[in-house]
Amino acid sequence: MIPSVVAPYWDVARDSALDDPRQSVIWSSTFQGSSEGLVTDGPFADFPTAFGPLLRSYGVFTHLPVFSDINLVFTQDTLAQISQITADHVRYIFEIYHNSIHDWIGGTVSIQAWASFDPAFLLIHGYVDYIWQRFQDKQLRDGINITGDYPLFHSLLQGTDFEADDPIGLIEGMSNAEAVAESIVYRNLIDYEDAQLECDLQNPCPSQFYQCVNNTCISMTREANLCNTLSPIQNNYCVNKDCDIDQFSFFAVEVIHERLENVCDMGNFPVRQQVADKAMDIYRESALLIHQSKYTNTPSDMCGRPAGCCKPVERVNIQTMGNDGDLWLYRESAYVDTRLAVSHSQIFVAMRRLPFSRFFLSAADEYGNLCIIYLIDDNGNKIRLENNEGVIVSEDDHRVRRTLAEAELNIYDYDSNNNEFQPTVHHDRYLFSIYCRADRNEFNSGSE
Repeated sequence: MIPSVVAPYWDVARDSALDDPRQSVIWSSTFQGSSEGLVTDGPFADFPTAFGPLLRSYGVFTHLPVFSDINLVFTQDTLAQISQITADHVRYIFEIYHNSIHDWIGGTVSIQAWASFDPAFLLIHGYVDYIWQRFQDKQLRDGINITGDYPLFHSLLQGTDFEADDPIGLIEGMSNAEAVAESIVYRNLIDYEDAQLECDLQNPCPSQFYQCVNNTCISMTREANLCNTLSPIQNNYCVNKDCDIDQFSFFAVEVIHERLENVCDMGNFPVRQQVADKAMDIYRESALLIHQSKYTNTPSDMCGRPAGCCKPVERVNIQTMGNDGDLWLYRESAYVDTRLAVSHSQIFVAMRRLPFSRFFLSAADEYGNLCIIYLIDDNGNKIRLENNEGVIVSEDDHRVRRTLAEAELNIYDYDSNNNEFQPTVHHDRYLFSIYCRADRNEFNSGSE
């Protein structure tokens, strides 16, 4: 250990304990700087990378792990029990919690190929190493030999990059199992300091950047009212390391969003015999009427998501990603009216500009539930795409345009003979139709 060298880590659970983790002081100019689109303040303002300017879009794609998530990892005993392929249940898989941190920050750090270009990458992986060290501390206390702890479930690992004898890729000649065995050596090189967690009047939090809430030291907040903020997603417009918007074309997709009955009051109370019925909400009534006898699902947790706001608008996140051997990706969000049992929206999405562009398209709601994707052919027929099924779109398709403005004009036709220039919507010019049903699965519904 070198006392003068410090590798910081970010204890994300101290942020997820906030009502809104986006308000954490870590995203102030004192630390990591702004995180809405381009990073424009703090020590990394206008920070250049090999894949365009530094971008972040925090709180859009997933949720940060909470204390109980991490505690679940420590209920297990071996690496196999917390690894993605071999764990008994998704709730124990630390890699998924690690992934959610990347996705929650969004932007540069959320894409594997260029994640390390965001300085926040070091904070994330410092935390991962910290948790791994504490997990091994527990194993040693329990008498587990950590040098031989590599998962040996051959039937599960066979054919993957995680087989025990496969090369780890970081150190020439070292296998996965050997790397885990060597961790006993690395433990003598690095020591992780635990920041004070419990607090009270006699034992205040040790830092000005912590506050004591419910006897727990959690992050201080910055001045930012973000509850109803819906910031657009910034893209880098890169193909490999060449970043230029002129390499992309745009097309329109429609989004149909269906939710179940929920317990969220939007403050629109019915009035009966001159009295407001505050036990009911007209939007909840409409959902109940539409969904009765259709689903048996219990009421959704739409307004109980961790660190979220009960709001009438949510995102449906859409992504196109190259399937042509080159690295490119485009992300966008459509906004849906979650007051309504069924709502319709649209958004314009980009693809790489080629005579024939090959890509994957995916969409999910704010909770990570995947939406169903339909490709619309020239005759208006909807062809359902299976998961991970790519598409090929011709640049000559009349529904594809070279700029976002041209794509909008393609959907909205203005009648030059109409003095008011009222636009007409051409529904036959959507290239894809996306259907999202707001079920809440066990893992993505959040933790208590």
